[in-house]
Amino acid sequence: MGILKSIGRDLGPARRDIVLNRLAAGYGVPAQLRRRILRAAGHDIHPTAWINPRGFYGSNSGLTIGAGSFINYGCFFDLGAPTTIGERVDIGYEVVFATCTHEDGDSARRAGTAKAAPIRVGDGAWIGARSVIMPGVSIGEGCVIAAGSVVTRDCKPNSLYAGVPAEWKKAL
Repeated sequence: MGILKSIGRDLGPARRDIVLNRLAAGYGVPAQLRRRILRAAGHDIHPTAWINPRGFYGSNSGLTIGAGSFINYGCFFDLGAPTTIGERVDIGYEVVFATCTHEDGDSARRAGTAKAAPIRVGDGAWIGARSVIMPGVSIGEGCVIAAGSVVTRDCKPNSLYAGVPAEWKKAL
């Protein structure tokens, strides 16, 4: 427990990458210890959430994962703004939660001023492998996002969305 107490909530980028993106994300770290490390760093992770290895955490705080949620291997949490995952949510392999983007710039540099917006995933949702959730998106309760989708707009509860960009397909 000594190392967890020494982590603190004031990790700089280098320490954050060592502690969260090497230690906590490593294969040899049991899921229970991974949760404890993420909580010690400043994230709000429910004790029953299951988080697999190889994730990326872009900040010491801003990630909330609810009870009984499952995060598969290799998920990317940008965390330039808060990301909230509800209860009993299932997240597939290598899903990207991108909270940061840029305004359109001029012809000298098209990526203009940086901006960030939070992401929210409602209870009971399922997000398929390699989906990308863009800044400011809310995914409704019980929603299913098909694998490989790029979600650019809010998704209604209990609905299926698929495609690039993700479009409403049917009510569930």
